[in-house]
Amino acid sequence: MQMFQNIPNWAKLFFILLASGVAGIGGYIGLKPLVDQETQKSLSESSKSLDSELQKINFTVQEKLAPNLISNVDVQILSDGPPTLKRTDSNGYLEIEIPTRKTVTIILKKKDYKPETYLVNLQTDSKTTRTFYIEREDSPSSSASSSQEPQKNSGTSTPSVSSSSSTGALPNNYVGTWVGNLTQKNSTDNSSTQVNAEIVFQTGNVGSKVATARYDTPGGCRGALILRSVNPDSIDLLETITYGSCVGNATIKIKRLGDDFLEFKSALPNSPLLLSGNIIKK
Repeated sequence: MQMFQNIPNWAKLFFILLASGVAGIGGYIGLKPLVDQETQKSLSESSKSLDSELQKINFTVQEKLAPNLISNVDVQILSDGPPTLKRTDSNGYLEIEIPTRKTVTIILKKKDYKPETYLVNLQTDSKTTRTFYIEREDSPSSSASSSQEPQKNSGTSTPSVSSSSSTGALPNNYVGTWVGNLTQKNSTDNSSTQVNAEIVFQTGNVGSKVATARYDTPGGCRGALILRSVNPDSIDLLETITYGSCVGNATIKIKRLGDDFLEFKSALPNSPLLLSGNIIKK
């Protein structure tokens, strides 16, 4: 200590600066591994985040008019980015991982079968194995429905539940509440109006009321839907307005696009108005 006091001031300053530099270097050396750890941690968390953005979707493909699972069906899944191309296995089953999103479009194709397109809501029952249907090109359903059509229109000119409509009950996969934004088009002047709709289905047989409808038109209106016929992928209904100024006796066709999407079309006899759009399960 006595020796340090006898050293000139300029030398003392030199030693102080030298000591500060060593401390600084030591501090930097001690900090570098910490920075590396933080970087690795950030990269790891980013990797986990990317993994968590993937979700599984699984389904089987079945023939519409027979309980046959169909193998080697080409599956095209459309979302953001390039389409995903896959194929069902020997049991008609497919499980894949896709980026998490609300909806995807699935296109099914196979030789000797009609191509089918489904719009799927991935936020509803995401762990459920869905079932999609495709129909043979030589299926008798088209010719059968066309041969029955004149019988449905025979008799009275007022829309009613025809005795020639197929018997049966409303399929359970329709039961529930469905909502959507429909478009009402007028073919006379090509005008269109947006209408919010809510359809609530309950169990019932052909000839009975199976649903209620609510339309957000000016003043609002509501209707009762009577089941007219049940088809492999669609149902036909007759609507009677129970409240509001909407015109009743519309015929409605609802077609399944997927587990959670329906195509809705409503037309009035001798009217230029057509109400159509997709509704989603609530």
